[in-house]
Amino acid sequence: MVGTVSRNGIDILTGTLPTKQRRDALASLERHFDFAINLNLKAIDHIDGRPAIRQLTARRLSDVAVHECWGGPCTVELRPNAQAPIHRLPVIEMLDGLHWRADFSLVAGQIVHDYLEAT
Repeated sequence: MVGTVSRNGIDILTGTLPTKQRRDALASLERHFDFAINLNLKAIDHIDGRPAIRQLTARRLSDVAVHECWGGPCTVELRPNAQAPIHRLPVIEMLDGLHWRADFSLVAGQIVHDYLEAT
């Protein structure tokens, strides 16, 4: 599996993970962080292109029913980008990558940070 994050059409992060290499369980993921917390950057513009909403939001997934979970070695490549300088984040240790498929319900969440109100 290959996943990318891009900013203005430029890849800034690429991650790789072998598909279905080792059967695993979400308990492996829970050792590192709470996978049920869903974080999102909500970015919506006005009709004229000005930013209308720029919020970091969080919600806890509920009614989670995991159908399969796979693990294996993974890689992450961070590329320099002036608008999204994630390449400055130190990679301290590569953990196993996990891919899981599940059903869950999205419930109401909360605003963790409102970037437009902070300016």
